[in-house]
This record gives sequence, structure tokens and C-alpha cells, in this order.
Amino acid sequence: MSDIPVTLFGEPGVGKSLLARVVHERSPRQRRPFVTFDCSVPAKVAEHGLFGSLPGGPPQMDGVPGGALVQADGGTLFLDAVDKLPLAQQASLRRALDSKGAHSRTGGSGQPIDVRIIAASCRDLRGRVADGSFREDLYHRLAAASIRIPSLRQRRADLAPLVYALLSELGHLEVTVAECALSAVNGYAWPGNAHELKGELARALALLGPGDTVLERRHLRVAGVANVEFLPLGGWTLRQIERVAIRQTLIEARGNKATAARVLGTALSTLYRKLGEYDL
Repeated sequence: MSDIPVTLFGEPGVGKSLLARVVHERSPRQRRPFVTFDCSVPAKVAEHGLFGSLPGGPPQMDGVPGGALVQADGGTLFLDAVDKLPLAQQASLRRALDSKGAHSRTGGSGQPIDVRIIAASCRDLRGRVADGSFREDLYHRLAAASIRIPSLRQRRADLAPLVYALLSELGHLEVTVAECALSAVNGYAWPGNAHELKGELARALALLGPGDTVLERRHLRVAGVANVEFLPLGGWTLRQIERVAIRQTLIEARGNKATAARVLGTALSTLYRKLGEYDL
């Protein structure tokens, strides 16, 4: 696989870090370090974290533990939220990549490095270049290859394999997922994308009994929160839809009307009125 820099774009939680690790593990650098650096930090923290030098101080010398660039030497450095990296550190990073040396803006040759960069951004970096908040020279250095990752609602065919990949990541290779549970996963919009799905799976795993290795629909909180975009509601009246929504929410809330009202986003008095109106 090519060793060129890659930039991943997509909504928060779509799995940019997961894909970055997959790219690393399928590259010739797979046995070398994979280091993640969060660029959404203050300038001083970014300077020290990337280059291993104290702001205003000398760069790290050979043999002294360095920042993320040195730690990733020979492997891959994943720059998460690269669009939020302060401008001064953008300049330092571009210079370090060009010279293949982990020096900071304080100068010096620094430790030689051989690092492949994979960057991630929730926003289009070309727009950031246009408004002056991202350096054009660094953009061209990072975006040799660009991959836009669609949201989960746009790639439902990937949900089942992603579920098993996340179960593996959570340390539960032995767990399988019942078809009814996968149907529930497919019926939900996942506005939080892979992060939300991973959190849901972690919560569901906690509900498994001793020796139980099958996730059922009853373990999933989202099982009763199917995305209405995928329900056959054409021809239903609003009253019919509202009645079903209230009934299902009451079931999920185990009959607790205060909880149901909160989930439905309505006043408790309004819920009581609707219960009488719909003979529930």
C-alpha cells in the first residue's frame, strides 16, 4: 500500500480513527508505532505534544523522549481534528514534515524522523484555507489522498460488519448478535455515528448474563427508537402516529408517566390528557 499522507473527512463519530488504524495495519508500517495526537489543544500544549519541546525552550535532543512525531518514528502519526491545530504549530509541522526532522518553531535540526501522516477533520480543509485559518502549504502536504467517510445513515450495509468490529474492539470477540438485534440497529438513525454505536454496544454488553454470548434486541436501548424515516407511515393520520408513539414510550418507560413525558418532550399534564383522548 502507498505510504503517502492521507486526510479523512467526515462527521464526528463516523469512525475516522478506526479507519486510520486500519490503513496503518494494512501498510508496510504495521509493526511500527501508531500514535494518535489530538490537535484541538492550546498552542503551548500542541507545541510540547507534537515536538517534545517546552514552549520557548530548546528542542529535544537525540536520546531524550520526544513528542508525538518522535514517538511515531517509523510508523504512523494520526492527527485527529487537524483543522483545529493552531497556525504557529501548523507552520512547525509543515517544516518538520518537509525536513523529516522533529524540530519545533524554536529552531534546531531536531531528531530525524520517518513518519507517515494520517489526518482527520470534520470540516473541509479547503474552506479553512480560504478563510485563512489553515495553511495552504500544510493542506497540500497532508491531502495527497483524501477520503470522505459517509455517516452511518448513508451506509447501512456497513452496520453489521461495523458492529462486529466494535465488539472486537470492546474485547468481546465471542459475542454474536441476533438477527432481531441487527434489525434494530439498522432501524435507528445513529446521529452520533460510530461513537454512539460503540457506546450502545458497551451498554448492551453490560446487560449480558454470566455465560451469555448473544446480544438480543431486548439488550438494546435503541430497539424501541427506530428511525421514522424507515417506517411505512404513508397513509397514517397524525393521531394514529401519536397514539403509537405514546404507547411505545410508556412501554419503554415501564409505565412511568413522568419518564414517558420527559422522553416525549411534553408536559406531564399534556400526557395525561392524551392518555384519556386516545383511551390509553
